[in-house]
Amino acid sequence: MNCLFVGAGAVAADYAAGLGDSPLSLAGVCDLDPERAAALADDHGARAFADLDRALADVDAPLVVNLTGHAAHAAVTEQALTAGRHVYSQKPLALDADRAGELVATARRRDLGLSCAPALGPAQRLAGRTLADGRAGTVRLCYAHAHVGRVTEWHDRPESFLDVGPLYDGGVYPLALLVALFGPVERVRNADSLDVWPAREDRTPSAPSHVEATLSFPGGPVARLSASLYVPHRSREFYGLELHGDDGSLYLGDAGALDADRDTVQFGRAGRGYTPVPPQSPPTGRDRIDPVERFAAAVTAGSPPRDGGRRAAHVVAVCNAIERAAETGEPVAVDGHGATTDSVPAPVVRPAGDGRRAGGPPAGSGDGT
Repeated sequence: MNCLFVGAGAVAADYAAGLGDSPLSLAGVCDLDPERAAALADDHGARAFADLDRALADVDAPLVVNLTGHAAHAAVTEQALTAGRHVYSQKPLALDADRAGELVATARRRDLGLSCAPALGPAQRLAGRTLADGRAGTVRLCYAHAHVGRVTEWHDRPESFLDVGPLYDGGVYPLALLVALFGPVERVRNADSLDVWPAREDRTPSAPSHVEATLSFPGGPVARLSASLYVPHRSREFYGLELHGDDGSLYLGDAGALDADRDTVQFGRAGRGYTPVPPQSPPTGRDRIDPVERFAAAVTAGSPPRDGGRRAAHVVAVCNAIERAAETGEPVAVDGHGATTDSVPAPVVRPAGDGRRAGGPPAGSGDGT
């Protein structure tokens, strides 16, 4: 399937790096900076554009991959959907939940596919299967971190990050996974935000640089989220997610990891230390383009997917609610936007008397992806 990349920055190069072995073909690249568009397009034998209307009119590509800056995602996705294109967007889907919901509705009316990063890969699915086999028991508490770090120190164009803050860039990773595991967030119980930043920096965030929130899931756990531009991204917790149940705890070292290696997911029985949950197959060096390939395959099969769009719209609603709760000091209910949990394999039930409790293998044995 031909695709049109909109946005030609660093993340676009990451997506394009996996095209060599992909069924996707890059037919066009559009960026407001003509030189950036031309550089990426030339590397892949594609056409370059600086105007999206022109690109949509001239490029025969049923799929648009939206890789623009955070604040531009909604407008670009709307334009592409209106032009009859399926869209896979970088996160977030939008910065406003109502706008995100409108995008999902537009895709549904036009029978178009709409999905959004972050996608769930082997690491996240391994975590989900480890919970599904019942070894942790009922999960009641979660701790999630999204420490984006000081983008002025590691990103060549940090302005977009500084404008939107850590929730919409980093917080979406653990939020998307928690929603996939436990369903939509019911409400933000409480939240707080801080404007902490080094005084030596000339460029400062427009949004709060550090956010803390407590979220509740109906019939599920309470989760504490910390999202920060101030905490360095090389702190002990980067995008870590720790889930505590009646019978044990699960730790995922990176909620946004593309792949799973031996130490990515760890489990510990109640009162015991963590041990690795090894995947069934070795890491494959997955690329950012992989979820786009899966999205395109579903479109080709005649089932344009929109589950990812609904989940992404709900995640935006959670971020909006966190901001309101921090401003008002009051709990805020969250619209589910039709988001659902991800399906996971049924728990493994073992014969009685084999020395292991029904519902899963012993800690550390793992059951793969």
